[in-house]
Amino acid sequence: MSASANVCGNCANFKPKQGEKFFNCTYAKQGGVKYAMQVRADTRACEAFSPLTQPSKPPIKAQTTPPLPKRTEPRPRGLCPWGRTVMLAVIIIIILLLAWGAYTCYSGRATPAPTPTPTSTVPPTPMPTQSVVTPTPTATPLPIIQYNLGDWVTAPPLLMLASKAEKATTIYVPGPVNAATGASFVIVTVTVTNGGSLSVPLSASYFRIVSESGFSFPATNLPFLYYNAFPYLQFYLAPGQTVSGRIVFTVPNPVTQLRFQVPTTSGILQWILPW
Repeated sequence: MSASANVCGNCANFKPKQGEKFFNCTYAKQGGVKYAMQVRADTRACEAFSPLTQPSKPPIKAQTTPPLPKRTEPRPRGLCPWGRTVMLAVIIIIILLLAWGAYTCYSGRATPAPTPTPTSTVPPTPMPTQSVVTPTPTATPLPIIQYNLGDWVTAPPLLMLASKAEKATTIYVPGPVNAATGASFVIVTVTVTNGGSLSVPLSASYFRIVSESGFSFPATNLPFLYYNAFPYLQFYLAPGQTVSGRIVFTVPNPVTQLRFQVPTTSGILQWILPW
């Protein structure tokens, strides 16, 4: 080691401050012995030297804090999974209902009212049609079979007799009943027998009086049985049964050539009256 190197002051770490003559050499070595001394800057007493280093502080062990015991947090309160599922379903249904209601309201307002179709005031032109003439069947008139008062007439299955004819303006049933002004009563006594095997419907309304001019006069309903009236309401004449009675007609005056008639399936039976 050179002489300059033995000078402690040549060491940058031991160089005294400006104006100082001495400095502490705390880590010198002479003859293998370590020592500390106060030396001048120009001394050659230092055999060797080492830079002053601060003794390293022992590492400070980090203070270990014992771990705190784990704090058991209470389980948060809430719905169970099943309850959450139900709640979610209810919320979805409510949202769908609200959406549907809003759509219905909007569509009802947005739909324009139908515009009325203008009606033309011009009458439509009729289409030509081919006329079809349907032939009307011509009814074949029933033949009129004429008899005199007191004659029996056979109209199977019935036997009929017009035995008597009277004309009056008042009849007694039993009190007096007057004919209308300008009219007269014509009373005909009739007998009918059922010669068949089945019942036959019959009524005084089946008979009529016809004038020369073709006017027809219906029978008058006389419900007075003690007047020996022929039944006016329809009834059924049983096989072998006979019914007899008086039939009253109202005929205006003057009417002549009167005929007493009853239609049957074989023709119109007619008796000549004396007026």
